[in-house]
Amino acid sequence: MPSRPRGGPAAPAIIDSSRSQLVLMSVPAGEEIGEETHEGIDQVLVFFITRGAAPLELFTVYTPPEHPSGTVHRTRAEADAAEAASHA
Repeated sequence: MPSRPRGGPAAPAIIDSSRSQLVLMSVPAGEEIGEETHEGIDQVLVFFITRGAAPLELFTVYTPPEHPSGTVHRTRAEADAAEAASHA
């Protein structure tokens, strides 16, 4: 599995196609990704159980792709700003 950026709820899109997108996320303990809802697409979330101060590791598959190819959000603030800009 490709490595993920650490230090924030990073969301690198690692596999993109015209029909789907695989995104990895690493969420530090005590942080959250917020509402993970998207209109008009199918989404599957898979979580990996962690303990203590370990970050929550998960991946999601969007069908069709939700983010531009190559998107990486290193913090939730970056992700929220990008989401707001895409719906402005």
